[in-house]
Amino acid sequence: MPNNDSDYIKQRLHSLCLTADVFDRSFSFTDRGIESRALMGWYSQNASLPTLSKFALEWGVNPKLVESWKALASQSDGVGITYNANLTSLRLYTHDWNRIRPSEIGKPVYTGFKSLQDGSLRIDEYLNYGDLRETSNFDYASNRCTRPEWLERVVSMSPVDVPLIFTRTENSSRQSWLVTVRHANLDAGDIVGYEFKGNKLLHLAGGVDAVKGEFLTFYLSSSPNQVLSLLK
Repeated sequence: MPNNDSDYIKQRLHSLCLTADVFDRSFSFTDRGIESRALMGWYSQNASLPTLSKFALEWGVNPKLVESWKALASQSDGVGITYNANLTSLRLYTHDWNRIRPSEIGKPVYTGFKSLQDGSLRIDEYLNYGDLRETSNFDYASNRCTRPEWLERVVSMSPVDVPLIFTRTENSSRQSWLVTVRHANLDAGDIVGYEFKGNKLLHLAGGVDAVKGEFLTFYLSSSPNQVLSLLK
């Protein structure tokens, strides 16, 4: 976080939390340990893009990256900001759940504008590849997953009529997958471990990233208090 006034940043996050529509927490497992992150999200009609842009600039995010996010955010279904526990990384997201049909392969469902822990900047597009259950997608994820049994449990426990939206991110800095399972209403305790029982699972993701190396991440639906607890 280039802005070294962490108390001010925490205060701003508390204020933004009051206006957000959705919240999640994520846990990313790498060779270096577990990185905890939190997301605050807004449906686009409820998001104050000038306020969110100002916050990103106050954090110290590159102005050109913020402007690129803002331009795409104005046309998206939803937007979000993600921060980690030690406030060394801020990520701005756009979401297009409603605009992308399952058959529109290769179109971005999510786009991340990332100010990363090592000081690098990156734009990652999460491109639609259909459904996790498709053989090519399941194989792609399984071959890039340190816990493939999690994927097997997702497929076996999800209602057959509920889509499991599968995306890939493939660029010079990242080769990864992400599956959205929120509509399957899965208990995270049944998929990733009993200690997370009672939490709704939203996503699984895995692959290789230039900054954190090989990783496996899961995302949980959360409350405002839970995402703010990361700041303590």
